[in-house]
Amino acid sequence: MLPSLGNASGYRLPDQSASAMGMGGAFAGQAADPSAAWYNPACITQLDVTRIAGGVSFVYPAISHQNLDGTTDAIERRTSETAHFYATHKMSENLFLGMSVNNPFGLLTNWSATSETNQLGTFSKVYSIQANPSLAYKFSDKLSAAIGIDYIYFKATLENVIDPSTGNILRMTGDGDAWGVNAALFYKPTSKLGFGFTYRSRLRVSISGTADSDGGAVSNPLTSVITLPDLYQLGASYQVSDKF
Repeated sequence: MLPSLGNASGYRLPDQSASAMGMGGAFAGQAADPSAAWYNPACITQLDVTRIAGGVSFVYPAISHQNLDGTTDAIERRTSETAHFYATHKMSENLFLGMSVNNPFGLLTNWSATSETNQLGTFSKVYSIQANPSLAYKFSDKLSAAIGIDYIYFKATLENVIDPSTGNILRMTGDGDAWGVNAALFYKPTSKLGFGFTYRSRLRVSISGTADSDGGAVSNPLTSVITLPDLYQLGASYQVSDKF
C-alpha cells in the first residue's frame, strides 16, 4: 500500500530488495525480512532472531531521444548490477540492531560520440555505496522507533565532446563521501495492520577529482558538491490471511 509517487528520480535506485520490489516499494509498514533495516529500521523489532539477507539487482536501461531533424539517438544497452546486504539482531527484549549496505544511487549511460547531444554528454557513470547501522527500541507491542547513521561513498564520471571538428573529449571524474542521519517509527495497532514512517537526511557530498582533455594531455583539478535529497517513506500493510 502507498507506493512511492511516480516522480522523476534521476539516478536514485529505489528498489533495494526483491521482496520490496514485488510490493511496489511499499515496504515501510512491515518487516517481512531483514531488508527492513533499510526501508524502516523501526520494523526490525518484529524480527525475533538474528537474520541475514543479501542479493543483486540488475538494471537494463533503454533511453532515446528524437532530434530536431527527425533522427533518433539511443544509448548503448548495458546491464548494471547493484548489490545489497542486510542484517538484524535482537540485543535484548526491547533493543534491536540493524545494518544495511547497498547502492541507493547509480546510473550508466553511453551515447554515441556523433549523437546530436554529444556536447552535453556522451558517457556518464554514477556509483555509490551506503552503510547504515541503526538501533531500534520496542516501547510496546504496538510502537517502535529507530535512529541510525548514514555513510555514503559517491563516485561519478562524465564525458562530453568539446570540439566536434576534432572529436576532443572532456572527461570529468571525481569521488567523495558524506554522513547523514535517519529516524523511523512503526505502529502496529492490531496483529494484522501496521503503519511505518522513515526519514533519511540529505547528504552533501564534496567531490574532488580531475578534468582531462586532449586524451589526458591537459588536466586540471575539479571540485564540486552534489546534494542527495532528503528521503521520506510512508507505508501501511495489512495481512489479509496467513498466506497473503
